[in-house]
Amino acid sequence: MNIRRVLLALLALALTLVACKPKGSAELPPPMLTLTSESTLNFNAAGGKGVITYTLANQDPKIKLSATCEAAWITRLVIGKDITFNVEPNNTDTQRNANIVVSYADKSFNVAVTQFSDEH
Repeated sequence: MNIRRVLLALLALALTLVACKPKGSAELPPPMLTLTSESTLNFNAAGGKGVITYTLANQDPKIKLSATCEAAWITRLVIGKDITFNVEPNNTDTQRNANIVVSYADKSFNVAVTQFSDEH
């Protein structure tokens, strides 16, 4: 009879441990990344500084926000409260177009950057 009580107590303890989640293991709500500035930014031939504003809700500290652009004439992409970048002067007679892609986990948005030429 004594062994039976011990087995029942061990079974109850095992069920209790399986049913409880460790503190801090609550599932986080999914992240929400939202563009709050214009989705198209235009620059004259002289270039200048650009700013992209966004909100990021339910951020996981292990995941970093990224901003990328393949165009060599868009430089100094800096992520902070806002995303800032430089547009180099366009000394050609051709309009330039590029996209800046902002990503966080599986969320992303694009910002189109257009720079007019000297001839525009």
